[in-house]
Amino acid sequence: MAIQANTSSPANGSAAIFTLLTQLCAAGWIVKRWSDATTLSSDNVNLTANPYGSASSGAGNLGNNLAWFRIAAPGGSREWLFQRGSGDATWTVSRSIAGFTGGSPSATTAGTATDATALFSAATLFSATPGRWFVSCDDASPYGWTAYAITLGGGNVLTFLADEPLLSGTAASEDTDPYLWMGYYNATGLAAAAGFVLTVSSTVAAWKRWPSASNARVAYGTIYQQGISQVAPATNSNDGQMGPTPTGAKEVPLRIPVFRRAGFDATIAGWVGLTSRHRWTTVGGRANGDTLVDGSSYWIYAAGVWVPWDSSTPALS
Repeated sequence: MAIQANTSSPANGSAAIFTLLTQLCAAGWIVKRWSDATTLSSDNVNLTANPYGSASSGAGNLGNNLAWFRIAAPGGSREWLFQRGSGDATWTVSRSIAGFTGGSPSATTAGTATDATALFSAATLFSATPGRWFVSCDDASPYGWTAYAITLGGGNVLTFLADEPLLSGTAASEDTDPYLWMGYYNATGLAAAAGFVLTVSSTVAAWKRWPSASNARVAYGTIYQQGISQVAPATNSNDGQMGPTPTGAKEVPLRIPVFRRAGFDATIAGWVGLTSRHRWTTVGGRANGDTLVDGSSYWIYAAGVWVPWDSSTPALS
């Protein structure tokens, strides 16, 4: 398995989604249906490459009002739908395990799914200029991916999208959809060491589909030392980090426990599993866009989370 990584500074949100689509296809994802808002493809075209000519407007391109596409993981374990809104920054983004084959799809009307979760519904997904856009995709099972934008030159995370598989063996045996999906946008953005994007107290949490077919928001659990201070994800305070190893002075990224607190409805509460790709930082002072080498594994940092990366060190501008 290898990481398909890409860094760019897209001119707008359509260009960012165009890049994400290109990288997903390169990692093995399959376009099931697509439209440039004038012409709709047949269903199950099963394209293995980005079908759009560019992110601009015009025939065959993505940058048209209500252009849309469906893209599925190899093997059909889950599917995502993206539809451009009235401008490059506005998108509908949904995810389904059954696939978006329902409704009455047309050139400007996307398909529907009974089990879909809408992360964005014709809502702002990007700033006018998205920032530095990072995309990381696994090119082998379970085909997870993460994409996010950082302010140009370095700064806060403005946009965050991810499909996060749970680590094999950590989810309940009856879990038929062992994946998480998440989305976030904020023009102010999230700092590196505070306001973590995926914790209980955050504006954003991951979504999980329970066996009952309900979609519920779950949380990335923080880790505390003797219940006194949070050590993962690390903060900048002296006691707010686990710190590097004493022998090698190396940071060890930790897998993240995922759950829904028991105080919620008991039918959608409890243990979910451990993340497959995302890891907590354990050393304070990290800045968004930092990279880390852990043996033969490479990581890039985004608002408390280490995301798998390739061996490159991407620039922030």
